Amino acid sequence: MAEISVKIKVGNRVYPLTVDENDKDRVEQAAQIVNGNINKLKQDYGLNDLVDLLAMTAFEFANQSLDQNQPSHAITTEDKLVEKKLSDLKLQIEEILTLG
Repeated sequence: MAEISVKIKVGNRVYPLTVDENDKDRVEQAAQIVNGNINKLKQDYGLNDLVDLLAMTAFEFANQSLDQNQPSHAITTEDKLVEKKLSDLKLQIEEILTLG
């Protein structure tokens, strides 16, 4: 794949990047998401310090990333019961197949 040069604006700074041609849209979209979050935080908290806004944005994204890596729920008693019943059913099927 061919690499291309793009200029991405984050906050009030422009960053020259070299990216795979296929990733250009994704990189631009990521910059839009970051800038959107910066603007949202600026409105919500009345902040203008770009370093603070970038730090808060990084923190929010890191926190979201951790949430996505967590299991959706803890294993409940009901889950264990279903697992036990499925295991018993599997054993019964295996017995039937070996007899047949």
